Amino acid sequence: YAQNPMAIPQPITDPKSGKTVYHIQGVVQSSNYTFRKKRIGYPYASWLISGLGQKNAIPLTLVIVNILAFIGLFFFVSQLGPTFNWSSVWALLLLTFVGSYLCVARDLADLMAVTLSIGALYFLLKNALLPSTLFGVAAILTKESVLFLVAIPYAWHLLISDKKTWRFLVQLALLSL
Repeated sequence: YAQNPMAIPQPITDPKSGKTVYHIQGVVQSSNYTFRKKRIGYPYASWLISGLGQKNAIPLTLVIVNILAFIGLFFFVSQLGPTFNWSSVWALLLLTFVGSYLCVARDLADLMAVTLSIGALYFLLKNALLPSTLFGVAAILTKESVLFLVAIPYAWHLLISDKKTWRFLVQLALLSL
């Protein structure tokens, strides 16, 4: 999987439990692969940063991706503050969220997914629909549960927008894929 994050692991039957498990780089994964295979954003970002899958660099690049995501989240929240009449200093509260540190320490995709979702919201509020759509799609490919964080603002924007152009509808359709 470190060599190619798009690789599809082959199912095998565990002789002890009789359950179907998946073999990835010598490690047997027992989670439901059909659910997990949609979460390609985080390993793919790490794969890119590692120099297209350098095995020894993958563990470090997982941490680097999360640190970059934390910096990105800080940036987007500080930029969104004035939009809601908040001080940009409120973005410093992100430093108090222990969950962010757990994401970095445990190589979880949540931080990247939230950062991309907030980035999609930021660009949506700036009426930059293409970057918003790209960030939204990347967020959903990182963790599918952020779909609501991305889709609800898009739907709201579509309802209140007086510019219901075909381009926006195509981007919304792309987001739904």
